[in-house]
Amino acid sequence: MAPIKTTILFLLIILTLIATGCQGETTPQPPPLPSHTAAEGYPGVEGYPYPGPVASTPVSNTFDESYPAPEFTPMTIQLPESLVIPEPGKDTGIVIGQMVSGPDNQPFLGALYLARTIKADKEGLPPIVAFSDSTDPLAVQDQTGRFLFIDISPGVYALMIWNPVTSTVIQDEKTKEYRLIEVKAGEMTDLGTITLP
Repeated sequence: MAPIKTTILFLLIILTLIATGCQGETTPQPPPLPSHTAAEGYPGVEGYPYPGPVASTPVSNTFDESYPAPEFTPMTIQLPESLVIPEPGKDTGIVIGQMVSGPDNQPFLGALYLARTIKADKEGLPPIVAFSDSTDPLAVQDQTGRFLFIDISPGVYALMIWNPVTSTVIQDEKTKEYRLIEVKAGEMTDLGTITLP
């Protein structure tokens, strides 16, 4: 019993010393900042605390030629002068066409994809276009803007232009609705010439 009383008494003494030592100390406070009024440079803000001068580090925007930048070699893609159209397979189809743009009908050369479509449940609603640039069919093009999709599974697709920033579904010039393409097994679908604005 005596050792427990001694331990409790010792703990009480320590707690008393800690409490006594903390009462005399106060947290140092910074001196109050002078008041800055509208006349001194902050228009319409009375009594705004003035922080004083702020030190800044000058930044140089000059080009450092001692640091070598990586060399950039632009990638060039050689397109064929014309396309060789194969026969469609028994279980797949082929889609061909030509895409031009502008008032002088220049060949449009870009990433063209066929994206799967999902028909809406309600009448009058456009289909949903499900697109993936890693899995959907990519067209082969020639220098005249003609394009070719081969070995396409039967189904309804939308023609898409893709770039790293955006993707655009090609619309019908008259109706302004998605231009849907039905691919049938063993058949070739010719889209003719598509003119972009």
